[in-house]
Amino acid sequence: GGIVGIISFGMAGSLQRGLKIGHLVIGTAVDGPAPQPCDEDWAAALAEGLPGARRGPVYADGRLLATRHAKGRVSSTTAALTVDMESHVAAAAAARHGLPLAVLRCISDLHNVDLPPAVGVAMADGGGLAVGKMLGSLVRAPGQLPKLTGTLWQFSRGFSVLRDAVAELDASLAFDRRGQVAPAASPSRRRRRSRD
Repeated sequence: GGIVGIISFGMAGSLQRGLKIGHLVIGTAVDGPAPQPCDEDWAAALAEGLPGARRGPVYADGRLLATRHAKGRVSSTTAALTVDMESHVAAAAAARHGLPLAVLRCISDLHNVDLPPAVGVAMADGGGLAVGKMLGSLVRAPGQLPKLTGTLWQFSRGFSVLRDAVAELDASLAFDRRGQVAPAASPSRRRRRSRD
C-alpha cells in the first residue's frame, strides 16, 4: 500500500569491456529469470540527473558471478552491461504489482577479474556480512588477502560514487521527475562531476 515504484540500486559487476570501477549504469531492462523492461520515463529522469551514467540492460539471477569465466558465459548470452544479485527480485515484484521499475547500479568489479574466494562466502542469509565465513576462507587461503583488500577498496569506491549519485537526485530517486526536464546542476555539482 502506497508504493508507487520499485528501484533496484547498489553495486554490480561489469559484463562489458570499457565499464570501470565507479561507473554508474541506469537499467533499460532486467534480463534473466524475470525479464522486465524498466520504466522509460524514470530511466530518462535518472539519466538527466546523472548525465555521466551509461544506459543499458542489466542481468540478475541471484548468483554471484565471481570469476571472469562465469561473467564471460553470461555476457555471451545477453546484451546486459552489468550483473547483480537482486534486480531480478525487484523486476518480479514490479511485474507482479504492475509498478514502474528502475535500476541504478555502480560498478564494483570488472568483467575480466576473478573475485577472491572470501567474497563468495561473504554474504549471510538476509543480506548481512558473514564475517566468520570470510575469516575462515582467509585462514584456509591467506594468499588471497591482497586481492581481497583490493576488492574491498573497489566496493568502497563504488559505494562512494553511488552515495554521491543519490545525493545528486531528489529524495524519490528521480521518480517525481518522470516526463519533466531536470533542473540544471548547480556550479558546485558541475565542478564535482568534472573532477570525477
